[in-house]
Amino acid sequence: MHDVAPDQDKSESLDTPDPPEQLDQKDYLYIHFWHDEDWVKYTEQQRDRGQIPPRLRFLTDEEGNPVPESRIKMFMSTAKQAWSELYRLQLDPSLWTKKTLKAASYLVYIMKMKFDEFHYCDGDWKVERFAIIKYPDWCCDARDSGCLTCTSDISFSHCI
Repeated sequence: MHDVAPDQDKSESLDTPDPPEQLDQKDYLYIHFWHDEDWVKYTEQQRDRGQIPPRLRFLTDEEGNPVPESRIKMFMSTAKQAWSELYRLQLDPSLWTKKTLKAASYLVYIMKMKFDEFHYCDGDWKVERFAIIKYPDWCCDARDSGCLTCTSDISFSHCI
């Protein structure tokens, strides 16, 4: 047995490449929520008007159009697979806000490699907000149901 912290061996079992380079906002003039602050301001304005902003409205296509529900289902399917892998490797947090850097990097990589909509922003805040909103659903549906299994012998690097 190694003399390491309990999560150290686990975190080294998930080798995630860096996500693709950030896009330049000036090339995407129709994206209304490039910065997290833009989204926060929009939601505050909606609430001030007595309206409830759609929770995932910050996710848009290249033309600034909200993504359809069918696309969000695709996002969720991919995120569920990623979260299940984190669970299997015993790296899944109890709440997404308590995630490790490895768990966050893994999800960012997976979502940005598969879906352009998560690129249309400064940094990774769209992946982060999506996860904060949707991770509890996965916890209730999959993790808490007891249908997933963890591995106790992690000796490989995994990258999608």
